[in-house]
Amino acid sequence: MESAVGTESNRAQWSAIVFTCQSRESANCFQKELNYYQQLGSISSDTFLLAVDDPRPNIGSGSAVLNALLCVSEHLAARGGYSVVNADAIQNARILILLLGSTFPFGACGHSFMPYFGSVSSGNDFRANNPITNFEHLLMFLNKVCANSPAGVWVSSTDMILSCDLTSLNPVDVSCANDGIAVLTLLASPEHAGRHGACRITDEDEFAEIVYQGGSELIQGCVRPDGKVTMISGIAYFSARAAAVMLSFHNIPPLDSCTYVGIDNGAQPLSLSLFFDILLCLTTEINQDDYVTGNFISRALRDISSDSAVASIMQRARAKLWTLIKDIRMKAILLPDVDHLYLRHIALDALDRYQPDPEGSPVIINSTLSRGCNIGIHSVVVGCELQRSLQVGASCFLSGINGYVFEDLPPGFVIPDGLALQEFQVAIGDSQAKNQLTVLTVYGVYDSLVSSYSDLNSTFCNIPWKDWFAQTGIQSSDLWFPNIAPSKRTLMSARMFVAASTSQTKGVANILWLAGIQGDSDMLHKWRSSWRLSLDEILQCVDCEAEFNRTRSIVIIILYIHKKS
Repeated sequence: MESAVGTESNRAQWSAIVFTCQSRESANCFQKELNYYQQLGSISSDTFLLAVDDPRPNIGSGSAVLNALLCVSEHLAARGGYSVVNADAIQNARILILLLGSTFPFGACGHSFMPYFGSVSSGNDFRANNPITNFEHLLMFLNKVCANSPAGVWVSSTDMILSCDLTSLNPVDVSCANDGIAVLTLLASPEHAGRHGACRITDEDEFAEIVYQGGSELIQGCVRPDGKVTMISGIAYFSARAAAVMLSFHNIPPLDSCTYVGIDNGAQPLSLSLFFDILLCLTTEINQDDYVTGNFISRALRDISSDSAVASIMQRARAKLWTLIKDIRMKAILLPDVDHLYLRHIALDALDRYQPDPEGSPVIINSTLSRGCNIGIHSVVVGCELQRSLQVGASCFLSGINGYVFEDLPPGFVIPDGLALQEFQVAIGDSQAKNQLTVLTVYGVYDSLVSSYSDLNSTFCNIPWKDWFAQTGIQSSDLWFPNIAPSKRTLMSARMFVAASTSQTKGVANILWLAGIQGDSDMLHKWRSSWRLSLDEILQCVDCEAEFNRTRSIVIIILYIHKKS
């Protein structure tokens, strides 16, 4: 299999590439995946690869970066013959830190390893289609953008998709940061920029302010004469000097509690955002009191500050940050002709990314379909083995489905329009006693997975929750424990999907009855007596190694079939 990322001569040379991961198990898996890409030639053989588990779950992007910087510096120090970690170990290094971020329902292994939508074509024909992943596309993007940059640390989110013509992309010049920090920015609509980090930039290309999920009045203050708003891209460069300052935080309370060092020494974990906590203090129009007390900050941080104990440590951390980094310059570098895309927790977004035309042909990605299988318009099939006669309706999303799943359905069975069906490989338990399962899920492509079921417009399988409860006989108490706040009672947190049934029945009939399609009078009893997981729990327990292996096995099958033909 050939590398999609480019040759040694036309890409950035990294001393180290680091993934930040949510758990030790996922770090072990993603370390193997990084090694796999290096073996393919997508990453230079000279690059040191490291996957680092965050010191605590939901530690925040800023804390994850500080912990990853410490960990990779320790490794580079040891490789350089240093007995202790210090800034000299990274003085001449070019380090890339990739934030894998949170779990994502439409990609079993997260945003990063979903197929990049720009690399697939549409059509209902059986064919081999092995598109690059979002991670590979982002790496190609960064290899070009960062090609001429000096030593330092680049940090990039992987939750977004940056769409552009890579052939016309040029390296950026970070010398304007003058030994400080450069943040790459994009242009977007006021609505989109407001959701992801709007900025007001001065004539000297400095950040006057950063607004995260602020009100319309704040966003309007960032609108340019052309009606666009400058927004954070999710990518930043830290010069060797700036990186050395950040590396020192692991020895400075309370900032040490962003890293495993402070937490292992008993400190309370500190969750900081990279852009909306750490870099916010480098904006030109913020004063020390507003920054430290939180009077100038985003909705997300005001929610955090409602806990008095957390508010106290956050204020001490901000006060220390102000002292340590306020004199570092931060410059904005605009990337023209680059679109920022972000998939929401609604399957329709995934459909529209792969097939923007609602009347367009279906998109089949890395999947095998039998001759009797027909896929409706605007539907997307990813990583599936559909081995029997089946009719998939319009605007459906199928992901990870094995052929056996439909064995209990009659030939020619019709999956109605607008359904999302997924199969996840999960592993529950520790490494010594893992229980490996497959879990099937169903919901509507128009359902918001993060809206409270009590919201007037909230649906499940595309029908209002009230009607769905009446249709199935399920009650809200079956799905959510009493201690879960009403606002948190969403499809993501609903204990909906059977992981192990007392009837031991396999196949899709066990979940299609949830959509009012299939089942008998005893299905409610079987469902209630089964071990059930929420989407949140499923995504936390995904066996990424099994998912990666299965994806590659399908590629091999497709290549074999096409070789025979």
